[in-house]
Order: sequence, then structure tokens, then C-alpha cells
Amino acid sequence: MQQNVIIKTKEMKLSFVFYYIFFTLIMIYYSFRMTLLDGQFLALFLFLAIPFVLLKIIMTYYSLNELVSSFVLLIFGAANALLTKDTTILILFIALIGYKGVKEKTVLGIFFYTKLIALIICVFLSVIGVINNKVAIDYRLGTQVIRYAFGFQHPNQLGIVFLSLTMIFLYLKKRFFKLELEMLLWTFINIGIYELTKSRTTFIVVLFYLFLYYLNYKIKIHKTLVFISIIAFPICFSLIFVLSLNLSNSFVYYIDNLLQHRLIISNMYLSTFHPTLMGQSLGDQLLNGSVLDSGYLVLYLKYGLVVLFLIAILYALAINKIVKLKQYSKLIPIIIIAFQGITENVISSLIFNFTFIFIAEAIFQEKNIKVEK
Repeated sequence: MQQNVIIKTKEMKLSFVFYYIFFTLIMIYYSFRMTLLDGQFLALFLFLAIPFVLLKIIMTYYSLNELVSSFVLLIFGAANALLTKDTTILILFIALIGYKGVKEKTVLGIFFYTKLIALIICVFLSVIGVINNKVAIDYRLGTQVIRYAFGFQHPNQLGIVFLSLTMIFLYLKKRFFKLELEMLLWTFINIGIYELTKSRTTFIVVLFYLFLYYLNYKIKIHKTLVFISIIAFPICFSLIFVLSLNLSNSFVYYIDNLLQHRLIISNMYLSTFHPTLMGQSLGDQLLNGSVLDSGYLVLYLKYGLVVLFLIAILYALAINKIVKLKQYSKLIPIIIIAFQGITENVISSLIFNFTFIFIAEAIFQEKNIKVEK
């Protein structure tokens, strides 16, 4: 009997290792996909990752309810991949299914260090001239603005990576100085990143994250966080719709100029494509290469109403469990992702959105999870 327990324990630990390998390979794949090092060779990391997560799933015990949930996610993820010709949702759902039992801190550590290493490599190679330090020249309200990407395909992507690293670092509570000094240091770094990338949305969102983080640490704004987390997604989803469909309004037109005509592009997509149940391919980029940035509209138009509905339910489950366990610090990154999703495609993106971990914990009802004090 004891020997059987030891064997099962070893198998469980081995399955965890398989998931960590899978997640590392996926993070490498996604981290470099948005850089100038992107190429067909990166697909190798994706193909290598799949066997490891399949082994993890096979070696994991799932209850009947968990099996049903996993089956639903897998079926809809596969159907979505076929119709959209995009594996983003399928990989996200597979990552959710395989997550059961693994350590949150380890997965977030992989998330953090993989992205940090990729960032360092790209910045270094762009500085020494191995890859192009792509420069974007924008015109904002008649003024020319020069933006540097440092090896990324767009300056905004560098900014979003910085946001992700900031949120994970502070969520893991890696503190080296007093909180006030740390907040000041992060603010100065944020200003420095902004001076290089001129990514206004990311700059504001990082400041908002630091603000919420500081307030929650100092005065425990738990009720406020719960309220914002509940209303954030529906309000942000409604907001991008209202703004995109009311461009004749002078105020909306002014906002559109500030957002580099994202609202005009969103309006173009909304006028050209109609939502489907299971998703669709949006085809070639419209407006001379302009892409649909809003995470909400990407879910609505590209990935379909079923996936949009599923993700809404999953986040509702996650928020409900977080509140029950009083793990209020988890609500802050969820709120940030909700707001960032208005202008950036971060909600369904595994590389930008680490809060999928909270969803997985809600689906599989993990035991022995600490309650925040």
C-alpha cells in the first residue's frame, strides 16, 4: 500500500514537471512571436510542447465534473482553431486543463523569467545591431512622435511586456525595499519605458496598477476591488462598442485621435464582419495593414460568441472563488487586464494574460489554497 502511494506521488511530481516543460516551451514560442526574431523555427517549440501537456493530462486524476468541463473546453477550442485558423484559444484551453495540481508560483516564475530573458535578448540584439531597432513615427495631434521597439514588432508590445512583468513581480511579493520606495522605483522605470516607446495606454495602466496595489496594501480596499472586478469586463466591452459606433460625435473623434485611430479601425471591422457562434477568420488586415487591437472585439468578431460567453463565465467563476478565499490581490491584475483589453488584444492572449491561472484554479477547485489575511 505504501509502495503504491510512493509510486503515485512520483508519477504526480513527474506530471508536474511535464507541465512546467510544456509551459516553458509555450512561453518561448509566444515571447519571440511578437519580436523581429519571429520565424517558422518557433513552431518547433509549439510542436514540442504538446506531447508534454498531453502526458500531464493523461497522468492527472480528474473528477467527473472536471472531465466534463475539460471536454467542453477542448471541443470548443478545437472547433475554434479550425474555423479561425488560429490556435490561440485552443492552446489557452489546453493550458487550463493541464494546470490542475501544479504550483502557481512555479508557473508564474516560468512566465516571468521567460518573458524577461526574451526581453533582454531582444533589447541587446537590437542595441548591437543584430536585429533592427524598429522605429515607429506617429503623428499625435499634429506633433511628430518617435517610438522605439527594441527588437519587438511594435513599441506597444514592449510596453505590454513591461506591464506583465510588473504585475507578476509585485503579485509574487518580491520585495527588496520599503513599499513606498519600490512604488517610486517602478514609477521611474515606467516613465523611462514611456520615453522610449511612447506607449501612453501602457504607461497609464501601469500607474493604475501601482495605485491599486499600493492602496490595497495600505488600507485594504477589498470591497472596492470586488466591485470593480465585477463591473470591469461588461463596462469595458460596452464602452468599446459605444465609442466605435459613434465616431460622428466630436468628443469620440477626439478620443480616436488620442488612440491612434483605433476606434475608426474598430468601426471598419464591425462594419465588415458580423459575429458568429464559433468564430471566423478575419482574413487580411484592413486599412493598409492596420489590425484590430481591442481584445473585446477580437473575442466578439474573431473567436465568436461561444468563446466570448465561455471566457465571461470562467472569469465570473474565478472572481467568485477569489472573493470566497479572500485572495483580493488577485483581483488587481484581473481589473488591469479588463481595462487594457479596450485598446490591446491581451484578454485571450496567453503571453500577456497570466490571470488564466486564477481561472484554472476556479475550474478545478484546488485544495490547500491559502486564504489571504
